Amino acid sequence: MPPSLRLQDNDAVQTEPLFQTDWWFDAATGGRWDLATVQRDGEVVASLPFQIKRRGGLRFIALPRYTRTVSPRLLVPPGKPVTRLGRSITLLGELMSSLPPHDRLELTLTPGSQLEFPYVALGYLVSHNFTFVTQPHRSEDEAWAGMEQKTRNVVASAAKRLSVEQHSDLGRFIALARAERGHAQSEHDFPAIKRIFEACSARAQSVILSVRDEQGDAGACVLVWDNERVYHWLSARAPARAGTGGGSLLVWEGIKFALQRGLTYDADGFATTQSALFLMRFGLEPLARPVVSRGSRAWRFAFLVRTALSPNRDDLFYRA
Repeated sequence: MPPSLRLQDNDAVQTEPLFQTDWWFDAATGGRWDLATVQRDGEVVASLPFQIKRRGGLRFIALPRYTRTVSPRLLVPPGKPVTRLGRSITLLGELMSSLPPHDRLELTLTPGSQLEFPYVALGYLVSHNFTFVTQPHRSEDEAWAGMEQKTRNVVASAAKRLSVEQHSDLGRFIALARAERGHAQSEHDFPAIKRIFEACSARAQSVILSVRDEQGDAGACVLVWDNERVYHWLSARAPARAGTGGGSLLVWEGIKFALQRGLTYDADGFATTQSALFLMRFGLEPLARPVVSRGSRAWRFAFLVRTALSPNRDDLFYRA
């Protein structure tokens, strides 16, 4: 395992974000990751955990699967804003130059990161994807009142026919995820999910919420958290039994779980516009996650070829 990631930075937090911890990276990659660093007088002043992936003869630096955000950690001395910004650009440039040769880099930064402009100044492309979160310091009653009336009705109706259970039986979740795909092979990496879940459970930072009917589990979600946010990390359902209400009930139960602990509920992104509109109706606020990317000439050529062969692709990035 590489050296610890713990390092103060100009994206100050009380403790490390969940996805930034060394134990998360260890679990997500099976220990196959490294740490880029910059040192001054024997002291580490910048660091970035990374994983090299290979695809089609190209080398990618991207987030490990199931890891949502990672930001470089910079130790920037106090000073005037212009001085700190200049030092941030310099440190970040040295840090990125210390990475091994690669054809494509794509990182999703922690929301609120102060490194967007330094990346732009270094010639990287910065775009955004989004997640949805609860407003700070809301009570459960305020969160309920903030939902659309139709969504409240759906949740209330689902609560009458489905019971909610908190547990840590990952096998039940995996069985539901496999059944959700029917005869098609699941795209999930279940060994990685198991490693991450066990690492979170060992630190009392995970739980599974299941909604059940008379036949058993109709839907489930895995929640993981740090000292600030509860992430709606994974979900699965039996569509014929959970219906739209089962998913809505799980989101509401996740919101309650977070608020009862004084934490922010984070829907952990979305895959489609339809999913985004679904989450918006819970009164959740959109929150930007900066995406930093840059590609070599070889990658750009491969991207042009791939988009020419698949002109209707909706994604902006050639995913590793």
